[in-house]
Amino acid sequence: MASANDEQWDVGRYEHQDKNLYQRYHRDVWLPDGLRRAAALFLPEPLTPLPLSRHYRELQERHRLPRSIHMPRVYDLIELSVVRGTGVIFRALIRAPWSQRSDICLVLEGDFEVVTAFYAKPNDRHLSLDTRPYEPEPPSAGEQRLLDSLPTGEHDHG
Repeated sequence: MASANDEQWDVGRYEHQDKNLYQRYHRDVWLPDGLRRAAALFLPEPLTPLPLSRHYRELQERHRLPRSIHMPRVYDLIELSVVRGTGVIFRALIRAPWSQRSDICLVLEGDFEVVTAFYAKPNDRHLSLDTRPYEPEPPSAGEQRLLDSLPTGEHDHG
């Protein structure tokens, strides 16, 4: 039985969380190689100046975010949101070294606009990740054969 908390991930509090519109992938859950390659093409070249959204500017002073941001030379791809059924990347979360005490995490949308950003400690690896909003890794061929061999009702197809 789905709880109200589970339902927020179906429709989402915000448009980009709506599972009817977008598929979300996280590197610690499942991020297909094809999407990693697509992200490399989607994201701007290193040192490209990035436009800052109104939301980012609202957070800027309160969170001491930089006044301007350029695409980092080195970053980790953390999360992608893809328009459901199209494979088109809508949003990307990247993490880049910022200082000895912090990394900066940037959320970029289709026109490379930084919609939000936050600092994270370099050793913070987000061990409490809620995997519900993300696409699960599909079973391997062998796992699928095993699932298919079970009597109906004893397994979940996803």
